[in-house]
Amino acid sequence: AGTAVVDGETLLDVLLELRNRTLSFQAECVPRSWMHRSEEAWRLLCQGLVSPAWGSATVDLTELLLELTFYGRPLPPPSVEALQASRQLILSQEGGLKEETRACYPDVPVCEELFLRLPLWESSAGSEEPGETRDQLLRWLFRVLRCYENEAHPQLLTVPGRSRGGGATG
Repeated sequence: AGTAVVDGETLLDVLLELRNRTLSFQAECVPRSWMHRSEEAWRLLCQGLVSPAWGSATVDLTELLLELTFYGRPLPPPSVEALQASRQLILSQEGGLKEETRACYPDVPVCEELFLRLPLWESSAGSEEPGETRDQLLRWLFRVLRCYENEAHPQLLTVPGRSRGGGATG
């Protein structure tokens, strides 16, 4: 998980703003199935993500995005074997990294091309979202993981295959 965190109230404010922008047709910021959820449902979601009594006073944004991505999709977390095979690819010449870079493992940069080649999931695993390919899902996961790589300069998340305005990129 990343280091970018927010408190539950801040997250609620942001999510409600995104929902309201979607409801007013300014932009498609939340999935349509979320648009008509009540403010109380959003409040309960955000309250459920923090538990100060258990030492969890903030929400890790990377973890939240990953959980929301995996929810309802037939793509389980990678197995230990898949993680080991991915490590082997990264450390091999096939991974495309220079020897001096591989020597710094685990602190090595993984580009999108290499991430898409990692055997994290069986090729039959995918998504059931209409119009979403497995490749698009993997590209989204890469972008989520990269988003807060540098907390001082978070990278804007974009949906693969769409422009920032919501239209197709072609």
